[in-house]
Amino acid sequence: MQEDKGNCLNKCLKEGYYQDNKVCKNCYSNCLTCNQGPSGDSSHCSSCKNGFLFQEDKENCVKKCLKEGYYRDNNKCKTCDSDCLTCNQGPSGDSPHCSSCKNNKLLVNDTQKCINNCDITYYEKNKICFKCNLNCKSCSGKSVDNNNYCTSCNENSIFKYLVNSTNFGFNCVEKCPDNTKLDEINGQCLDKEVPNKAFWIFVFIFLILFFAIFLCVNL
Repeated sequence: MQEDKGNCLNKCLKEGYYQDNKVCKNCYSNCLTCNQGPSGDSSHCSSCKNGFLFQEDKENCVKKCLKEGYYRDNNKCKTCDSDCLTCNQGPSGDSPHCSSCKNNKLLVNDTQKCINNCDITYYEKNKICFKCNLNCKSCSGKSVDNNNYCTSCNENSIFKYLVNSTNFGFNCVEKCPDNTKLDEINGQCLDKEVPNKAFWIFVFIFLILFFAIFLCVNL
């Protein structure tokens, strides 16, 4: 029996109805097709009318996907990964990519996954893990010239010396730059000691006074 019309049918219409025992009941208004709920309760949508999106986990039809916990894939609202607060569809239509994370987790910039702590080859900034420069074994962030502050270098790489210099930044190099010297114990390129400017000014004034006195004594 078609409940809303009071008609008797051989079978329920495919669109707009579902069968509950021998009764054809109405789907929810947004559903194009539906099935009976698992507990024999209200209908669960299986497809939607034009202008609505199918929310897979809830089996209902909505005007737009919720901002948190879902992403749109064609005419469907699919769930983000459990650690994602918000996400987007992957570039190849594959698994979703997180755009923000739940529970104070950190977003990995290049993989768009959410993790507890940045790996040693990444540095954290504003709750995001950014990849270190390829020459760095570990790093602490970006400098003003967009280079990493390397904190250690790969010993097996040709770029194995850490430049620890205010003039040349903090990065990994094949050989130490000019005006630096290699500390072989720590494998670091350090600034060469520059004589104190005030000391040389004192020496210059002392020499002038010395020669002035010498000239006066011998006149």
